[in-house]
Amino acid sequence: MAAGVDRTKGSGLIAPAMLFAASLFAGETSASADQDIGGAEIVVNQVKGNLPSKGVVNVLQGDAVYRDEGVRTDPDSTTKLVLRDKTVLTVGPSSFVKLDRFVYPGEGLSGAIAVNVVKGALTFATGNAAKHSYAITTPTAALGVRGTIFRIEASAAKTRVVLLEGALNVCMRSGASCVDLVRPGQEAVVTVTQIAVTDPASTAAPGGRSVGTTAAPATTAPAAGMAASIAALREPPAADFSFIFETGRYEMDDKGIPETSAWAQKYSCGSRTRRADIVDSKAGYVYDSTRQDPGSDAWGRLPGPGTAEVYEYPGCQGGRVVADVVRLGKGHTEALEPNVTEQLIQLMFSAKKSSQ
Repeated sequence: MAAGVDRTKGSGLIAPAMLFAASLFAGETSASADQDIGGAEIVVNQVKGNLPSKGVVNVLQGDAVYRDEGVRTDPDSTTKLVLRDKTVLTVGPSSFVKLDRFVYPGEGLSGAIAVNVVKGALTFATGNAAKHSYAITTPTAALGVRGTIFRIEASAAKTRVVLLEGALNVCMRSGASCVDLVRPGQEAVVTVTQIAVTDPASTAAPGGRSVGTTAAPATTAPAAGMAASIAALREPPAADFSFIFETGRYEMDDKGIPETSAWAQKYSCGSRTRRADIVDSKAGYVYDSTRQDPGSDAWGRLPGPGTAEVYEYPGCQGGRVVADVVRLGKGHTEALEPNVTEQLIQLMFSAKKSSQ
């Protein structure tokens, strides 16, 4: 690979305290903030990288690429990235791929190599790290590789995965359902609610032409187990404790929170009352960059300010607390804002000690 420009050099100084904080959150030393993990072998037209320490910069042929870098291509651009473990990422036009994590101890050894395909097209060929070291995610899917070449087309609503060589495990981001692709040409389309599989080799039309068949939403042992667990929780369990339910508005359907509660009925609570809304001008602090940058409404996006509605069932038996907290405009995983967090803790401590 030709020698490229070091795109991490800047003119400013970073305060030692900031470097120390970054090392705490990254779980590594501050020296790895711009860790060189490979290079751009081919660049066609304009490709940009978003570096943690530098911001948006051009990616040129021969340049190094770095851990935590986001690589973005224009509508008429492509790039081929080769990582230090020999993984090859061919990024198509109008795409955004984030190089989330790269720990490579050596050929055949276990590491941690995470790539997030936020949108667009990517052809992925695994390198020589242990196969379970790789984690590839999109807004709707999570993939596990087994010595594989495959193609991804990703958007916020769905992911299309086509196996070209090897084998691949494809799951919904929620983990509720998974399928294995084991023959070249097999294809999985993953949304937030289902996985549909097409296997061109499964059915042949007269004359030998292959015809694709689309499976119903995948049903797997984990999904069946989850359904059983949900069914078991339709009634409150025998154990006695307070019940405070917190959720994001986008996690629910249009019906929203029910006006009655089985928990409130169990503990003879009063009718539901609405407390003052909680308003947060500050965002929460913790989020999953592999799923929420940019993420989706249902799963969650980057943390931000917000408002939460609080519903409480007063006068519960034994001093227990039953309440619902709904964070407006939020999804499943968005970080709890400071005021919401404080209110939840106050609700917990308002329950009598013997009933907590």
